Amino acid sequence: MIFFPSLTPETAPLFVILAKGEFPRKTLPLAILRRASEHPEGTIVCCDGAIQNLLDYGAEPDAVVGDLDSFTGSRHILPAEKLHRIDEQDTNDLTKAVTFSAKTYSPREVCLLGTSGRREDHFVGNLALLPGYTRFFEKIVMPTDYGCFLAFNGEARIEVERGRQISIFSFSGSAVTAEGLKWPLSNTTLPELWCGTLNEAVSDTIYLSSAAPLVVFVADEVKNR
Repeated sequence: MIFFPSLTPETAPLFVILAKGEFPRKTLPLAILRRASEHPEGTIVCCDGAIQNLLDYGAEPDAVVGDLDSFTGSRHILPAEKLHRIDEQDTNDLTKAVTFSAKTYSPREVCLLGTSGRREDHFVGNLALLPGYTRFFEKIVMPTDYGCFLAFNGEARIEVERGRQISIFSFSGSAVTAEGLKWPLSNTTLPELWCGTLNEAVSDTIYLSSAAPLVVFVADEVKNR
């Protein structure tokens, strides 16, 4: 069973992929990014459209991935071995960075940052890609300004604060079992994406399982605090 501890800079994956959405603003994702940049085992793979924001923040990537079309002045201050040009247009930049990371580094878990903001259609697209990414990574953590998305395949135990708002997304429509929630599920089919939203943790740990990948949103909001 996969375990997701309560998300902190110390429990977050040290492997970070930075997408070209809105650069992180909240304390937690920024701390996760900083730790990945400073930790000896940390790795940052950056979509080419996000590189200038990362450099302005004061961190340097281990690799930059993309068609490099949006890569302007930054190209000249990074060594060539960090630049990985991928010209194909059948996938978006995040997927290019994900597949590159899986093939080059093979991390067990990954934190995706900069996936939301700017364009809602890009964010929805990134969200829809998460189930497919579980074939590369055992654990996927994707913090936003309002909470955190978790993606996995199989069974998971998630450490949460009681009252935390929980939404479950089964993109395949596969049956879901969930315990520790105000409205538990027992091998329940969620025919549409909205059907698993707006639940609430009534325990310090929630358990989820499905025959297909699941995406779970743990909101920052806590009810009845």
